[in-house]
Amino acid sequence: MKKMLLVLAFVLMVLGISAQTGLLGLYYGESFSVARSALQNKGFVMIKNGSVAKEFTLEFPTTYYLVTLYINPDTSRMVGWSIRYKENLTEDAYEAIYSECLSLHGEDYYVKEESRFIGWKLDETKTFMLGFDENRELNIAVYSDDNFTNIFEREGEKP
Repeated sequence: MKKMLLVLAFVLMVLGISAQTGLLGLYYGESFSVARSALQNKGFVMIKNGSVAKEFTLEFPTTYYLVTLYINPDTSRMVGWSIRYKENLTEDAYEAIYSECLSLHGEDYYVKEESRFIGWKLDETKTFMLGFDENRELNIAVYSDDNFTNIFEREGEKP
């Protein structure tokens, strides 16, 4: 019985962690050094090393051109991230992004027409949103955590 409970606890822990993993394979609570290495392995280069916002870009952007990691300065762990997409994505690129979002976060999402966002509530405090410009072109993906609004609201470092 104890063994079954331990296995069940492990499975629930794994499911909880995977639910918080997002685009580019990044996840909440990941250390900055691990996230930086993962992005560098994908060809990203750091271009801004702010106190909480760390920006990365690709030398030759394809689908996305800017990734910003939001780091808790007290723990050096990631509390959110944003991905800026290139203008005029192809329909295939848009479909690939949307399919990956559904694969990662499921089909239980909400739409905010007035602010042009599609959102997923990942847990009580964590949210993922896809944002669109006035022409309904995908332009940003944002992972945020309501427990760290002070980090997201710092002047000059907002997603």
